[in-house]
Amino acid sequence: MELDSAEFREVLVSTLLVLALVAATLGGIWLGFFTPTEGAGVGAALALLLALWKGLRAKELFEIVLSVGRTSAPLLLLLFCAQLYSRVLSMTGLTAAAKELFIASGLGPLGVLAIMVAIWFVLGCLIDSISIILLTVPVFAPVAMALGFDPLAFSILGILAIECGLLTPPFGMLVYTVKAALPQEASVGEIFRGAIPYWFALIGAVIVIAVFPRLATWLPEVGMAIGR
Repeated sequence: MELDSAEFREVLVSTLLVLALVAATLGGIWLGFFTPTEGAGVGAALALLLALWKGLRAKELFEIVLSVGRTSAPLLLLLFCAQLYSRVLSMTGLTAAAKELFIASGLGPLGVLAIMVAIWFVLGCLIDSISIILLTVPVFAPVAMALGFDPLAFSILGILAIECGLLTPPFGMLVYTVKAALPQEASVGEIFRGAIPYWFALIGAVIVIAVFPRLATWLPEVGMAIGR
């Protein structure tokens, strides 16, 4: 069905407004006008103004707030428990003991990193990514910092390793999520076979970032330089 000129203009204006919203939020972060956390608030406020301008009603706004609350409340509870978990590990000395164990192992930074990646990979086959991050980061992060890894590169590498595990048989949760979302019937085996190229791409990205960590940090460094 072809759009008439009025409908085309409306679609074009809406698309341009969304692009302007994204550009304003990311541009403000890259240029140093606000932090990423503040940028999230600015983006949400601009999106709300845009929605109100497009005719969002009070009832619809209330339903959106409830929907966001249902999604955010469990995550905030997880983060709260994660803070308690991290504090307990620190107070009991487990974090320091793990750091000393890895450093004294003689494996070197890349060897220790390989063990961490292997643990992330195995856990990614079994449980969800948020749980893995909350369980392992309080222990792994101090070890990585003591070994001289860049925090940003280490974080990106860890996320890629976890996501790789989520694509791995037999319990790759991302594959089962895709199966549940597909409108047509597709076997788990077919989805796993289709995910193989992405699995290799993630493995390759993990290896490249481990060897050349500056590949993960050059863009933020450029943004900070522009902001100055």
